[in-house]
Amino acid sequence: MHRIFTRRRPPRTVRGLLAVVLASALFQTLPPAQAVARVPDGSAIDLAADRYEAALRRFAAAVLEHGRDRYGQTHTPLFVDGLHVLSLEPVRWPYDGETWVISNFASQQALLRFLDGMTALTGEAEFREAAERAARYMLAHAAAPNGLLYWGGHTAWDLVQERPVGEYAAGQHEMKNHQPYYELMWRVDPQATRKLLSAIWGGHVVDWRRLDYNRHAAYRSKALPQWDHEFDEALEIPFETSDRNLSFVNIAASLIHAGATLSALAEHEPALVWTERLVYRWQQGKHPQTRLGGGQVSYWKDDRARAAFGDAWLKWPSYSSGRPRPRGLRARPSADHRGEHDRHLPPHSPLPRTAPGADAERPAASRSRRSLRRGGPALHRLGVGGSCRLRPAGLRRRAAGVPVDADRRHAAAMAGG
Repeated sequence: MHRIFTRRRPPRTVRGLLAVVLASALFQTLPPAQAVARVPDGSAIDLAADRYEAALRRFAAAVLEHGRDRYGQTHTPLFVDGLHVLSLEPVRWPYDGETWVISNFASQQALLRFLDGMTALTGEAEFREAAERAARYMLAHAAAPNGLLYWGGHTAWDLVQERPVGEYAAGQHEMKNHQPYYELMWRVDPQATRKLLSAIWGGHVVDWRRLDYNRHAAYRSKALPQWDHEFDEALEIPFETSDRNLSFVNIAASLIHAGATLSALAEHEPALVWTERLVYRWQQGKHPQTRLGGGQVSYWKDDRARAAFGDAWLKWPSYSSGRPRPRGLRARPSADHRGEHDRHLPPHSPLPRTAPGADAERPAASRSRRSLRRGGPALHRLGVGGSCRLRPAGLRRRAAGVPVDADRRHAAAMAGG
């Protein structure tokens, strides 16, 4: 969104639309569509410009005045994780005999998008600058040596002691449906952001041949991705593992988001290949009749999935025999295999039906991108305010060096585009 208006404040009607989008993104609500539809002359948009922009300005002013770090010996550009609505004092977290004033940067990604959008809405640079300063500081001062940030489901940054804190002695990295604003991070520090995106894959994937992963990654271990590792395409899903890892589906979403973003921003072809392979891995585990998958791609003897469901979920007939192999660095499937795939697709399936032998001689890079063009597995991101598709066309334009703003994609998705 920062590229939409760079020289002047947008017109009033456009400001109204932006105000509605920003307010709905921040507060996860939209005005009733019927109310707007009843006023076709645009006056409803003008009313929204006044109503929503005033509310957004009050919220932004409160965040910038009361929400920034003024604790400990060093006052940083980071934001506290919450303010008491009456006293405007920060939320204090008692844990194991200590009290923390935390900044969990993973939970503040909607705030970063909001501040970035406020500059687009108002033309005032202070909002975007506050978001960029926080991101720049986090990447420079609150990252582990392996590149992972101290944020997420188990770890945060204590603004008083200026150190990582959390469960498991602040040693475990986990993303829990956080959707980082990687585009803004890349804007302020491309090198650190690239290291972070690579470390998310390198730290969480525990078995590259089977593409098995863990919800946790250790801050104190190396997190180097093995992009050139072999990949076993013919596994039955789910499969047994002895690593006692938990391959939850919500972690897959974070890996897909990080891999697709690395591919788009850095033109990193192996990241796109492995992202497609992970999407394929989850499609392998779908039940052939219900097309539903389980919560994990792997299991161990006494893990919680078996405790909850027993062995019934392991007896589903595998769908992998009817799935196309992921396009990319490996050889394409045979014509017979692709014909078998088409016979397994129901009439309403969104997956492409491809002619036997098509694209067999295309270069690897062209094949992997074409899978996105031809309606391959949709990549999803949980944006601010709801689900937002990370459109393949946007990935291609960004990979080609054409700016595609995340907030515009989000606005289009919220409008049904």
